[in-house]
Amino acid sequence: MNFDVKNEKQIDFLKDAKTAVDYTMYHIAKKHFFTHECELIEHVIHRMAHHSFLIRGWAVTIIVGALLMSMQSYKIFVAFLPLIAFWYLDAYFLRQERLYRKLYDWVVANRLKSDEFIMDLNAYRFKDQVDSSFKIMFSHTLLWFYGSIAFIIIAYFFILLLTGDGGAASSGGAHLPIGGH
Repeated sequence: MNFDVKNEKQIDFLKDAKTAVDYTMYHIAKKHFFTHECELIEHVIHRMAHHSFLIRGWAVTIIVGALLMSMQSYKIFVAFLPLIAFWYLDAYFLRQERLYRKLYDWVVANRLKSDEFIMDLNAYRFKDQVDSSFKIMFSHTLLWFYGSIAFIIIAYFFILLLTGDGGAASSGGAHLPIGGH
């Protein structure tokens, strides 16, 4: 396509039009990247929350299994191993979720103003702004959840001691009557 340009005003007009189109396309692309980047971060946050939920379910299941398998009082404390492991894992995923929430807040506040860290999903640059995994382990929600499980384990230990089944089961399990004998 060949334009017949006759004077300087037409040339300036065409340059301004091209600049306007480039500027508009740039902002459309920038908004698209912003939306896509926010969606990616939202998916990561959702995955971290889902992992935390699954960990709590597995923690209860495995701890109850450990309690049922160890009917002798001194074996009850084996249930504390998965409790502590799952408690730490839950805190780890909660910390990751908080890191990505900080990243999301930064992207929302700065993306349309700056191209800095574009599509950079590394949230560890906010690690100093989020509590450590150990400190998160003792946050209100995790402390209530895992603390109540620890309390149940300890209560179960004392129930076994008081009922006399704490070490009396020499066959490795509880004495259950079978067939009324």
